Amino acid sequence: MDVAKAEQIIERHATHNFVVNVLDGGTFYLALAMVSRYTVLPLFVERLSGERWMQGLIPMLAQTGWFLPGLFLAPYMASLPRRKPLLLLYTLAERLPLLVLGLLLFYAPTTAPSLLLAAFFVLFAIHTFGAGFSGLPWQDLIARIIPGRRWGTFFGVQAGLGGVLGVGGAAIAGSILATQPFPQ
Repeated sequence: MDVAKAEQIIERHATHNFVVNVLDGGTFYLALAMVSRYTVLPLFVERLSGERWMQGLIPMLAQTGWFLPGLFLAPYMASLPRRKPLLLLYTLAERLPLLVLGLLLFYAPTTAPSLLLAAFFVLFAIHTFGAGFSGLPWQDLIARIIPGRRWGTFFGVQAGLGGVLGVGGAAIAGSILATQPFPQ
């Protein structure tokens, strides 16, 4: 396909792609605010263990999981003709662990704290490394489906919506923490 035809296709679907991906990103920020690695998750770990060094594992896992996978994925991804299947696979690895953790806490709250703590760290590691592996294909996808002249607006609107929704997510998390028994 020639470049002019590809650009026409991108332009034809640009508004739809813009809106759908802003909503996806904004609602993802909402979800992340509800399980904040800065407030909610350290409180969770502190209540299960009380060991401060374990709380310190949270940002370490988050940063390592986000940055390390790209070093290995970039050369492999560059050789792929299609990246969306890879993105969908890694997005599942990013998002499902948080759902599994929520279901575990809701349906098995009396599980031994050491097992809950181990499950949390395993699931959180899968989540963060899933995020790291999905980050590159996601950025590549955005670069392909949203015209370059709209990238600044896209990321600004997505982050702005995410920030507003994140405030709501923090309020919801605060309400849940105040009204529900631990660890539910």
